[in-house]
Amino acid sequence: MLACARCKLWWMTPEWTTTTTTLPPETQFLLVDLSGKGVKCTGTAATITTEGGGDGFHSQGDGPYALLLPLIDGSFRATLRPS
Repeated sequence: MLACARCKLWWMTPEWTTTTTTLPPETQFLLVDLSGKGVKCTGTAATITTEGGGDGFHSQGDGPYALLLPLIDGSFRATLRPS
């Protein structure tokens, strides 16, 4: 999973994570590989595994992918947080 989180008022930093419990606070978007090859879901957490070798992040690439974006409208702003 690739999470981009706000680190300063106008800046975001990327962070590669293996579970939803380790998401950084103020996550602005989350990109998840849904192919099932490297992602295990247990309860509310998802874990990336390294089936077939590789590092778990670059060996898959087949997709499909999901992009989770929090809502922003006028003065209303939401972010993704760890579960």
